[in-house]
Amino acid sequence: MSDPTGYTVGWICALPVEYVAAQEFLDEEHEKPSFVSPNDTNDYTLGKMHEHNVVIAVLPDGEYGTASAANVATSMLNTFHNIRIGLMVGIGGGVPSEKHDVRLGDVVVSAPRGDQGGVFQYDFGKSIQGQSFQYTRFLNQPPTTLRTAMTGIQAQYKRKGHKLTEAIDIILDTNVRLRSEYERPESTTDRLFQPSVNHELDCDAASCANDASNWLPRRERSNHEDNPAIHYGLIASANQLMKDALIRDRLAAEKDVLCFEMEAAGLMNTFPCLVIRGVCDYSDSHKNNQWQGYAAMVAAAYTKDLLQRIPLNRIEAEERITAVVSEGLKGIQHRLDQAYSQHEQHFSEQKARVLTDKQRLCHQVFKVVNFAEQKNINPQRAEGTCRWAFQSSEYIRWWNSNCSNLLWVLADPGCGKSVLARSIIDSYSETSHPTVRICYFFFKDNDEQNSLATALCSVLHQLFSQHSDLLTHAIPSWEKNGGMLRQEVDELWRILMAATSADMSCKTICIFDALDECRETDQRRLIEKLQAFHLQTSSSTEQTLITDSFPHIHIKGEEQNDQIHEEIDLVVRIRVKELAETVPLSPELHHRIEQQLLQMEHRTYLWLHLSIDDIPTTFKHNLRPAKSSITLIPPSVDAVYEKILCRVPADEMDIVRKILEIIVAARRPITIREMAVALGIATYPEARTTMEAGLDPTHLQRRIRRLCGFSEFLIQKENLNNLHLTYWSSLSNAEDQMAEICLRYLLMEDPEDDEGQPRFNMRDLLEYSAVHWADHVQKMT
Repeated sequence: MSDPTGYTVGWICALPVEYVAAQEFLDEEHEKPSFVSPNDTNDYTLGKMHEHNVVIAVLPDGEYGTASAANVATSMLNTFHNIRIGLMVGIGGGVPSEKHDVRLGDVVVSAPRGDQGGVFQYDFGKSIQGQSFQYTRFLNQPPTTLRTAMTGIQAQYKRKGHKLTEAIDIILDTNVRLRSEYERPESTTDRLFQPSVNHELDCDAASCANDASNWLPRRERSNHEDNPAIHYGLIASANQLMKDALIRDRLAAEKDVLCFEMEAAGLMNTFPCLVIRGVCDYSDSHKNNQWQGYAAMVAAAYTKDLLQRIPLNRIEAEERITAVVSEGLKGIQHRLDQAYSQHEQHFSEQKARVLTDKQRLCHQVFKVVNFAEQKNINPQRAEGTCRWAFQSSEYIRWWNSNCSNLLWVLADPGCGKSVLARSIIDSYSETSHPTVRICYFFFKDNDEQNSLATALCSVLHQLFSQHSDLLTHAIPSWEKNGGMLRQEVDELWRILMAATSADMSCKTICIFDALDECRETDQRRLIEKLQAFHLQTSSSTEQTLITDSFPHIHIKGEEQNDQIHEEIDLVVRIRVKELAETVPLSPELHHRIEQQLLQMEHRTYLWLHLSIDDIPTTFKHNLRPAKSSITLIPPSVDAVYEKILCRVPADEMDIVRKILEIIVAARRPITIREMAVALGIATYPEARTTMEAGLDPTHLQRRIRRLCGFSEFLIQKENLNNLHLTYWSSLSNAEDQMAEICLRYLLMEDPEDDEGQPRFNMRDLLEYSAVHWADHVQKMT
């Protein structure tokens, strides 16, 4: 089997005829890859072309266009991480003009012209003769290495001519079974029709060709001209097949387009590549398949010549495409997030219009928490990590199973189980797989995320958002119970089982993360239901669950610590490289920090995250940061927090302790505004009203950031999060203090504000105190 990391050239084809041509030009063919990404459904051919290891993929049969091409490219990059240059090679429709003598069998190569990147995305709606068009944007240009080689091969062909025809003849002499489909057709079949002549659907090809007045006269090419000819310029791309000579010529005149095709626009911004097209028709209504085989061959032959001009070390020096795309995306991430939010809002509005009032009200009952935000608190998976799970035989067996199955993932704390869960969720959400729906819930040890009822409501809300017709399984129970349905665990589970069993054409994946942080009684209830689920569901029902409490198919992450540590080492190198972009690290210091992190025993992601994030603060507060950053890398998570606390000034330590005690004792994440009231009461015992006790929330938030170097763990979207604060559970006064805060708050006088609007809402802590005061009093020491 072939190692995917050894391949640096990615080659994508749209059609089987192109795939065959590409394979024929390989100098040697390799075995299939030893590993593919879990969601990668591509078919690959691996081999060598001159010095370069090349991976070739083809679009699924019957699928065309930009979206399908983008999916194939994304899957390829997920499996072959080291691809440095991309190629989109195949056939296209030529655009002959007075300026460009494009003929059948010629090659068109995407090349930047002015401010145009080589590929032009347009939108015709339906490209039917007589209709107008509008274009949208130009896309990224090919990588520099490819553009430089393009210049070199132009000069080579100019001086010496090319030997593309000879190269094709050698292949067809060797593999004679291809000759009938792939050899060059007779030149008499190359007819360019008048733009005004439209081929009628009920006529055969000869009916137009028989009338010479329908043709545009063209001279024969001389012996001194390349035939086929190579053209460099703009390629137009869209999801619609171009079969309109009038629009073709108009776009050629306005944009100097040389060729039309259907895939490249889906690649250029996610798979920066060179587009190479053999001309098989003239983008008009007379198109047929006669020249497709030869056009695919000549495009592949040119591509092989191009690769021969690129030294192996030059490709290896290029950045990986995944890194290039990732860097480019950083600058536009905020705008993408805004666009996504707008799209989600628009989608919700559209869905709301088609749902009945009854369905809409029932669906809304299950929206009890922001499950997406709870998922996104966990970091995204770094490239190359989580393979300890994805490559395990247990995961592969679970994924490939066609019957109901449970996957139990168990590993040491801080080894990336929640990151793994988020990775699986995000990968399916981004690809929008039509036969898979995914629902999830991330348990946490707080009142908002530790309930089985809340988890089931969240899963059902997601399920009904994806398939609103399944609401029929919930409406009768909702009509009977109303809002109380949210607390009926048995009924919620029954609805989930009924809804997921109803649609046999779609697999439902439910992910429950961190089940050990669920309430103990709810843990037992869920485990009982999972046992019953496994025993009762039929083998034809496609419901699958990922959890970490019930062993059916069991990934024992604790038995794969060596691989997990290797992945943590990979993340160490990535994080130190990112650190060097913000902190002035010399090459020697960069190496020393990396080595000390790699040599630390008992490495976890949590320890790494805290250690790396503390280094910029060390640089800021030390006179000799180059030495301090080495000697002060903490050996454990506890040591990281201890180091952060040691930097708090002595006269501020009491404030910090009170802040930490409030967060540790709080039964759920509390908002900055709630903290402003709670801390005000804790620090001003003489206060009789909330107006007297309350602190300014904005000022408090700035002060917390100044006092607490770990504030990124405390403050998330105006919430104080106790995600990692179990390390301060030794703050024994926490329960006493919270009990006193709640009781004092509830007993305070709240006179009307006579001077206008108050600085804060006096009722900010009311809901929390009313619900939790008794629990805090019970646990007082």
